[in-house]
Amino acid sequence: RRIDWPMRLGHDAALALGAALCGLGAVLYLWTIVLFARAWGTQVPVAPTQRLVTTGPYAVSRNPMVTSAIIMVCGAGVWLSSWSFIVAGLVIPLHYLAYIKLVEENELRARFGDAYVAYKQSTPFIVPRLWRRRPTARS
Repeated sequence: RRIDWPMRLGHDAALALGAALCGLGAVLYLWTIVLFARAWGTQVPVAPTQRLVTTGPYAVSRNPMVTSAIIMVCGAGVWLSSWSFIVAGLVIPLHYLAYIKLVEENELRARFGDAYVAYKQSTPFIVPRLWRRRPTARS
């Protein structure tokens, strides 16, 4: 049986918003690949970067590549005007986030030591921080 949960967007609105989200996700994904290449490596665990990448989108989120996948899945779901596509499509990126937390973060800490620990403490896991907190004066 087919599961369908339509968004009820107009056709033109769904196409425009979906295409914009897919495009934004694709640009973010390509940006992360370029940054990894500049750090002498890839996003593939068998050929990891030689340096810790903390610039560009990695300055506001530790996992912008996953963020880009989530944006693209949501964009495709909007394009198709289907909430069920989005829900089903998010299964893989959300499971990958669990892998990152359980495996990849330990490996990064082992490879980059204190530099990764400091980066992890100052940069959000997935939801980008687009602003910096201002230090408060304590009396």
